[in-house]
Amino acid sequence: MEFAVFWIFGTHNMQLSFDKVTSYALCALNRLAHASAGEGPLTASRIATECEVPEAVLRKALLALGHAGFVAGTRGVGYILGPRARQGSVLDVTDALNAMGPGGRGCFVKEGPCPSEDTCPIRSVCGEIRDSLRRRLAAIPLASLPSDGRGFPFCFRKSAA
Repeated sequence: MEFAVFWIFGTHNMQLSFDKVTSYALCALNRLAHASAGEGPLTASRIATECEVPEAVLRKALLALGHAGFVAGTRGVGYILGPRARQGSVLDVTDALNAMGPGGRGCFVKEGPCPSEDTCPIRSVCGEIRDSLRRRLAAIPLASLPSDGRGFPFCFRKSAA
């Protein structure tokens, strides 16, 4: 599965956004971080319902997060935060999901090798933006992501709680 941070260009604006899987992963981590002690492990089904995301895609994100140490799951029981989640940053999650690619300097216009990459001003700007974004995401602790009064993450939800 390929994950991406992508740009959306419009007539009058440009928007940077995480792909759905990365957003779902951040939502799940936030929900697990705000789980009360009495809740115990949370199932993928419960997290998907509370975060309003498709369970099948969330399960794939949780599997990748588990391999990276952000969550620990027990079949038939559910998920809890793993050791890496307590000190991790948003960049750590995007890297774990390969959301920003394998470290290449991509382009808004063309993926992969480009015969003009040494002289193209667009590619140079893309590299600068990518480097800046990586530094800024590295500075955002997972623990700082917002949640509503009940501990449900809302920054990635389709509707307000």
